[in-house]
Amino acid sequence: MRIVYADLGRGPRAKVAKAWDAVRKHGQDADAVVVTEINEGDKGYDDVQLARRRFGRFWRKVGLRTKAGAFIRRRVKVSGKSLKRAAAGIRGQSPVRWVNSVRLDGGVTLVWTKYPAGYRNGARPRAVRALLGVAWRAVFARHRRAIRKALERGDDVITPFDGNDRNFPWRDLAPEGHDVELLFKDAPDYGVAIAAKGRRVGEHTHTDFALGIEPMHRGHEVAVEFTPRRKP
Repeated sequence: MRIVYADLGRGPRAKVAKAWDAVRKHGQDADAVVVTEINEGDKGYDDVQLARRRFGRFWRKVGLRTKAGAFIRRRVKVSGKSLKRAAAGIRGQSPVRWVNSVRLDGGVTLVWTKYPAGYRNGARPRAVRALLGVAWRAVFARHRRAIRKALERGDDVITPFDGNDRNFPWRDLAPEGHDVELLFKDAPDYGVAIAAKGRRVGEHTHTDFALGIEPMHRGHEVAVEFTPRRKP
């Protein structure tokens, strides 16, 4: 399974358009492309329109208006999807946050999200940080719930996300007894693979690429296999 993930960041239209070009270029052979921070605080243009121009009729679009969207190759069968509101918005601080997922051909569920900023990183007044903490924990709970639901039905899970945390507790996303591997850490961005019971995370590769908007965010291209667990 080949996945591309990018947290766009914020910037002028010309730079954002080039970032979308980079995502499309690196996603040309991917099964799915996940993009977060869509239309967050930007003025004068619509990220969704920029995206649709680059990902045409050969791609399914999932959750673009939740600020965390995915593009799934039409050749890849989708047997289910879920868009779940995870945390309410906080005016002037963080929009409504969602945890989204699609169940793909071959028994792999893709789960993605973006966590509120300012609780585990940055500086905020104490009262604001407390509100952001409630939202961050709500997203974590919904994120973990979506992963566990997929694992309970026997799916392997790939979850790329912006955790807005340089020391995100990524191992805690997986229930005890499941093989879990970090596909990439480019904090605040992460990619994690979790195998279903009786399986393990096999060979995986990772490369990153420039987006050219915010230095903290780069694009990530991963390929991962899941295999039966070897008998002792």
